[in-house]
Amino acid sequence: MYRFLAIGILLLFSLPLLAQPVRYHYNLKFDDSTQTISGNAKVSLHNNTSATLKEIVLHLPPRALENKKSYLQKELVEFQKVDAYFAKPEELGSIKIPTVQFGDQIATICTKCEFAKIPLATPLLPGDSIKLRFDFQIALGSYEFNGNGFDGKVFRIIDWLPNIATFDSTGFHPYPLSFQWDVYPQKASYSVDLSLPDKFLVASNAELSTSSEKERLDYLKAHPYTPHLGSDSLKTLHFDHIGTNLQFFISRYYFVFPIDKNRTLYLTSPDKFSPSAIESLDQQVSTFFKGEIDDALDDYDLIILDDKIGEYQSDHLLSLEMPKDAFKQAAELAHARAEMLFRYQLQPNGINELWLARGVPYFYKYQFINEFYPEEKWLPFSNSFVGRFFALDAFDYSYQNQFLYLYLARQGLDQSISTPADSLSRLNYEAIAEAKTFMALNHLREYISPNTFKRSMKRFVEDSSTSSVPLLKSSFEYFSNKSVDWFFQDWLPTAKPYDYALTKTDYCPTISTATVKNKGALILPYSLTGIKDDEVVLTQWYDGHDSAKTVQMYHADYDKVVLNYHQTVPEMNQKDNTYFNRLLFQRLEPLRLQFYYSFEDPNRSQLFWTPTISYNAYDKLLLGVSLDNSSLVQKPFEYLIGPDFSTGTGTLTGYTSFKYNFVPEQPKLFHQISAGLYTRYYHYDQDLAYFRISPALNFYFKKPYPRSSILQQLKLRLVHLDRELPDNFTEPANEIGNSSFTVFNANYRYQETNILHPYLLQADFQLGDQFSRIGLEADLRWMLPNKKWLIWRSYAGAFFFNKFYEQGITNSYYSIGLSGTKDFLFDLPFFGRSDETGIWSQQFFVSEGGFKSATNVFADQWMLSTNLVVPIWSVFGAYADAGLSDGFNKVYYDVGLRISVITDFFEVYFPMVNQGNFVPTDYNYFSRIRFILDIDQSNIINRLRRGYY
Repeated sequence: MYRFLAIGILLLFSLPLLAQPVRYHYNLKFDDSTQTISGNAKVSLHNNTSATLKEIVLHLPPRALENKKSYLQKELVEFQKVDAYFAKPEELGSIKIPTVQFGDQIATICTKCEFAKIPLATPLLPGDSIKLRFDFQIALGSYEFNGNGFDGKVFRIIDWLPNIATFDSTGFHPYPLSFQWDVYPQKASYSVDLSLPDKFLVASNAELSTSSEKERLDYLKAHPYTPHLGSDSLKTLHFDHIGTNLQFFISRYYFVFPIDKNRTLYLTSPDKFSPSAIESLDQQVSTFFKGEIDDALDDYDLIILDDKIGEYQSDHLLSLEMPKDAFKQAAELAHARAEMLFRYQLQPNGINELWLARGVPYFYKYQFINEFYPEEKWLPFSNSFVGRFFALDAFDYSYQNQFLYLYLARQGLDQSISTPADSLSRLNYEAIAEAKTFMALNHLREYISPNTFKRSMKRFVEDSSTSSVPLLKSSFEYFSNKSVDWFFQDWLPTAKPYDYALTKTDYCPTISTATVKNKGALILPYSLTGIKDDEVVLTQWYDGHDSAKTVQMYHADYDKVVLNYHQTVPEMNQKDNTYFNRLLFQRLEPLRLQFYYSFEDPNRSQLFWTPTISYNAYDKLLLGVSLDNSSLVQKPFEYLIGPDFSTGTGTLTGYTSFKYNFVPEQPKLFHQISAGLYTRYYHYDQDLAYFRISPALNFYFKKPYPRSSILQQLKLRLVHLDRELPDNFTEPANEIGNSSFTVFNANYRYQETNILHPYLLQADFQLGDQFSRIGLEADLRWMLPNKKWLIWRSYAGAFFFNKFYEQGITNSYYSIGLSGTKDFLFDLPFFGRSDETGIWSQQFFVSEGGFKSATNVFADQWMLSTNLVVPIWSVFGAYADAGLSDGFNKVYYDVGLRISVITDFFEVYFPMVNQGNFVPTDYNYFSRIRFILDIDQSNIINRLRRGYY
């Protein structure tokens, strides 16, 4: 009797182990002197799917850094991060696993691959099992690349042991390790024996079962500020775990505190604030989740790291970075606990259903902030005098999600919520998978009611051993009396814009109506809210519709009606969502004259003004003010008016810009088209002014795929320029005609922004009444191990016709320059464009022939040139140029040294040899030194955006 009872109890407790498709037993030894983990693994794999497995796929995570061609390495390079690419092998770490034994077979493992495919002589049928055994050794590198390795205090082993790739009825899913730690987790059974020196403590998501070590931890928790003392003698700890990942944080510097009697806090410094704060914040977060999903999510341990690298958590051990304040600690703790459940424990496919794995926890982070910290603003100084002066106090903490989404969406760079992780650009990962998902879920929550949303999410959590979109949809349909098809079938899979406008309201004696126009491409629900004396009277929801429709509202006296009053919704434009019950300006929000720039406030009509100061050699200091409607998010129509007072001439100068940005709903060739009119009036020489007006069309090509590093742009423009000439002008008659001219310019740029090998291919065509010419440029770059670019540039330019040359006139206003352009279109930001002596005469830009030395050579027929820049050490380098101009009888060349403070923006060139002359012996050598100084804002933004979108 007792025997059968014992067997029954044993079977009952073993059922969770038997239910897992993979069981691991790791026998590990940690050596801190060599920073290695060595040992062996015994793996039992049970095919619990309906598919026949013809191979086993083994994942070797350390290869993600070890192999320079891995997905992670390529991703880091894509994000403009090259430290790992140029790191030494010992900094990256490695794994050695020569063979895998299963049955009577021995398979040799590839030496560089992240995934090793092991063919099976006998296919594994559904319901069958197989056992594998292998020895391995892992060398831990630096933690700074993806979080794994040694940080000076803690040895971090984060999902770093060899394991079986996730598999299901469709086969194995060899998803490589990524920068954001996106995973498709699969629950497994882990048994670990870890031998290490006694001086170390271990924090893990696995459960420690070694009684002596548990007693030591209990003692340390009872005496939390007592340093842990131990020897170099070895101890063996045993861990058991049923979960989706395996993590160990090994350190001799831990201070151990109790969160409560069952949970542990690990710190690497004796911070007196964190333990008491964590206890209070833990209760706060527990209260929140208890109210949201009826589960406090309080079964976890916590480690706080001095510097956390990587966006990972686990199914039990949470890791946070040392917080700056209680609010940030509370928000991150809520986020981590939500990720523990929705990202790991419920096992969603974190690659193909990224929004479910990362977006849902992100949603709860901001719901927590809105409930417990509603006064928090996005920027830390928003509630100060400075913040109020810049109107930053109008933007709550969650507004950053709307800003990030609109910043990309209004440039035609939006992607659908359901986009897989490996298809999102770096910035869209945050803007779509997190920010847009948060706002879309918030819109759904308001639509079905917060209480229905809570009940649905509770059912989803309770009834789901695994997470999927169909299960979530069915949970909402179970409690909601409204259809949610629009969310799951219409919104999730598309990047089409959602945008309604409230165009009119009418109040009759017995009825109130509102006319709403759909300006987007999605037919989704919207709400109308009546406001009286700044108080909400009633909110009503309406099914979406195409075009314009007049709907009936609850009949009442309103001061104004607001569409989507909750505002936290991914809507393209909320500036047309309010209609006032007044005689004039019914659709105009209160005007705010805003100093400097700010974010787009849907509740204000904003006009920005900014005092400006600039300089050129002829206007001297330019003191002015810019007036514009351009917030930090692009608008469909943008204008800029900038009058300047020229202190050098005592006259009024300035500039204007009027631009319309068109974003196609479903871009095919171009993701954005901009049409603009631009004017300028300044001085180009002493007491000589110029006026330039230029209508332009800019076509921004859609990328081949969103993560592509290729950028393409086509610019078509007319440039009309009027120059004043001096009264005593004595130059040739043809120059007088050049004081006023119009040129058509077409410029095409094809740019590869890969930081290791970026290049620019450019074609520039110009047509005027006196000439027509074309310029072709190739700028190729290779990053060297010193993280500086070797630059090779080539240029070819030729005239289709040149009436000046046909008349025997050379070196005309439109000639091609060997040492750089004459810039007759006034495009480049020269400080002294007409100076022939002095510091500003030495400013130049690498253009046309691209020579770094001043040559005074110009071509009237054609020019060929090539330029080479070689970095040597730090900011120092060398350059060499060679070229031909209007003939093959003379080759021009120069050689010199270069100091590059900021490549392409601030560089200084010291000529050494020019046409065989040793330049440093020339009289007044310092006047031969030339420099690049580029302050063009668009060039700076284009450089900073690389790797993000």
